[in-house]
Amino acid sequence: MCGSAGVMYWADGGLDKIETAYLNGTGRRTLLRETSVHFYYALLRDADNIYFTDWRYVYVCKFSPETNLIVE
Repeated sequence: MCGSAGVMYWADGGLDKIETAYLNGTGRRTLLRETSVHFYYALLRDADNIYFTDWRYVYVCKFSPETNLIVE
């Protein structure tokens, strides 16, 4: 998923984390890392938050990269 200013976001269910980087490959960093097994399915970025789904849950999670908190 690509965001504004040439930034992409992706989830790695095998490593239980959501990451970001610039499209040129620089600036890679982990935004969210969970300690339990997750099955991330989809990501959506708006101006302030990242929304994601997990196959194990019936709701959409909202994550704020600004505060590093999952908001329910």
